[in-house]
Amino acid sequence: MSSSPRVFISYSHDSSPHKRWVAELASYLRGHGIDVELDQWDLSPGEDVTLFMERGVRSADRVLVICTDHYLRKADGGVGGVGYERMVVTAELVRDVGSRKFVPVVRACRGLAKLPTFLGARLYIDLTDGGHDYDANLEALLRELHNVPKDKPPLGPSPYAARVPPAVPQPAQLPVPELTPTNAYAAAISVTRANDLMGWRQLVKQVRVPVWPLLHAWREKYRDAALGDPGERAAALDDAVESLAPLFVVALAGVESGVERFRDQRSLLDDLLSVSPWEQGGPEPLTDLPSSLGFVFQALHGAVCLSTDQVEVALRLVDTQALPRHAIGWPGTLGGSWHEAWGLHH
Repeated sequence: MSSSPRVFISYSHDSSPHKRWVAELASYLRGHGIDVELDQWDLSPGEDVTLFMERGVRSADRVLVICTDHYLRKADGGVGGVGYERMVVTAELVRDVGSRKFVPVVRACRGLAKLPTFLGARLYIDLTDGGHDYDANLEALLRELHNVPKDKPPLGPSPYAARVPPAVPQPAQLPVPELTPTNAYAAAISVTRANDLMGWRQLVKQVRVPVWPLLHAWREKYRDAALGDPGERAAALDDAVESLAPLFVVALAGVESGVERFRDQRSLLDDLLSVSPWEQGGPEPLTDLPSSLGFVFQALHGAVCLSTDQVEVALRLVDTQALPRHAIGWPGTLGGSWHEAWGLHH
């Protein structure tokens, strides 16, 4: 493309005044840096008219289609030179669907139709004689041919910037050496107060990942222990619960929040009751650990629900189908009765 855009004008010879108007438009465009090709100037006697039209349409950077009622009738009916140009233009459009090469310019269309059918629903420039926006539309045409976009106002600040909530704090990154109940609780409270569901899921994942290996390590630790004494059994259970303390406090912080998406901890109870794989051989405190952990968690869960006036949440957990029968009694690890359990811990 040359520095000056090349433009071919397609129009119908409606009348002498119309031809003069087209020539004046072409002169205006040439005076403003547009290299216009027009049959009135560039087609010599003896030249092949159809070849001139085809060459002009194909070689131009842009094609102005001057639309009048007469042009529409001839173009849609395939009549005369305009009809031939219609075939050339249509072929170009088929090869380049959505092309902006063809610019409709409406001058004198009194009917409802403003464009010939081959131009579809393109946005047109309205240069109707006597139009209120004639000068503005003429400038818009010039900008379009020079490929100069309209001036856009600068982008200002949002008038609601002060109302934009602060960025949601991300859950604390808690590597295993720092995975303490205190750190886990602080992170959980921060996430629930921000109502950050994604942050909550990330935090739960952080505290759950190391839990199950710790429980299996706990089993290896007590594999050969007799654990016949009630005090020994209680101490072993306390040791297991301590391994899960970060997970427990995160879950209980979710209950404390009172927000449904955080307080429903039935899935955690299911996980505790089905630690997998869990070896069933050995003393009862070893084989019964998942049920004992479920008992401890539901007891803590119930205490938090009572202290925060959420009894219905506690009842919902107790109603979990997977809950073993003794979860609302006392597990064997704690002696099977409240008398022994109370004596072990007080």
